[in-house]
Amino acid sequence: MRRLVDWLSIAGGWALVVYSLAVGVEIVGRRFLGFSLQGVDEYGGYLMAVVVGLGFSCALHDNAHIRIDLLLARLPRALATWLNVAALAAILAFAVFLVWRAWTVVS
Repeated sequence: MRRLVDWLSIAGGWALVVYSLAVGVEIVGRRFLGFSLQGVDEYGGYLMAVVVGLGFSCALHDNAHIRIDLLLARLPRALATWLNVAALAAILAFAVFLVWRAWTVVS
């Protein structure tokens, strides 16, 4: 799993570098050369959504959520376990809600 997380982090970083170059080409092309790469801004929105998701996943894998870890380390083990289960249940409920709404849109 560590290799996958590292690979996804590197791929996300390179995707941002490539997107930055595309924005630079878009700016220079539009300003000086009279052409435009249509949709670069839209691709940027999609890329940011993917990279943010990757970043959250990497932080979860590495236990890098500093504010939460500071609180959980000071709680009794049983309470921390209960809070972790409650958080997973909330995420599951939200995922079920999203699937339900997406299915409504599709049908």
